[in-house]
Amino acid sequence: MKVFSSSQGFTLTELMVAVALLSVGVLGFIAAFGGIGRVVQESKSKSLASNLAQERVEDLKNISYPRLLVTTSTVSDARFSPALEYDGGFYPKETLRIGGIPFERAVRIRKVQEDAGGDLEYVVWNQPDTGLKELVIYVIWSEGGKWKKLELRNLRDDPNRLPLDATFSGTVTSSLGPEIVGARVEILENTSWNAATDGSGNYSFRVAAGSYTLRASRFGYFSATREDLSIANGDISDQDFSLVPKASGTVSGIAYLGDHLVLSQVVASTVNA
Repeated sequence: MKVFSSSQGFTLTELMVAVALLSVGVLGFIAAFGGIGRVVQESKSKSLASNLAQERVEDLKNISYPRLLVTTSTVSDARFSPALEYDGGFYPKETLRIGGIPFERAVRIRKVQEDAGGDLEYVVWNQPDTGLKELVIYVIWSEGGKWKKLELRNLRDDPNRLPLDATFSGTVTSSLGPEIVGARVEILENTSWNAATDGSGNYSFRVAAGSYTLRASRFGYFSATREDLSIANGDISDQDFSLVPKASGTVSGIAYLGDHLVLSQVVASTVNA
């Protein structure tokens, strides 16, 4: 019987081990290639979504500020949590197909203003214009069975908007002593410049330099105003208010429904004496 040495060939076991190792390597390469493909696809989708969002922003910025309509009614997209809210009237949602990928593009435009700290806060659409609007563009697509979105925000300001670099502040109290929480203090010449008092009765909000009439009001109190208040750039003007509470009491009586004719007067006349 002839015996083969290891130098002349491989045993069956060695061949099986080699095949197994080769299979593992091939499978690993396929998995890695698939992972690379997914990464490339995700990068492509995000890049296209970003381009679509930026394109829409540029379109909206080409509209003059007064004609850039603020969203008054929204549509809710429950595919995301929290639900995505976009314009349901002035700027309908678009469906686009770019690079073989279907995208949805939606818009929302809101009024914003600067608070006392210089941060932005939203203003209800039917309030006076603040000279500043926020553009939000949503681009939505499906990837790997999951919905994804890209969100792009941009600010559009009125070219004639005055810089808000002065501040009115102060405290609103009751004439009976305690501070009033939730009192509204506003500029009558531009009611979008306003603030509500906090738990200590304090308020603060930014305005443009100028001369204004300031009013403080609260339900259950008589309003109070301060006229011809001049304020310059960078100034902080402390204006305190003391509001007089309205009188209160109790009214009682009976309310009834008259469901038939009521004779309120009887008149008699004679001809002869």
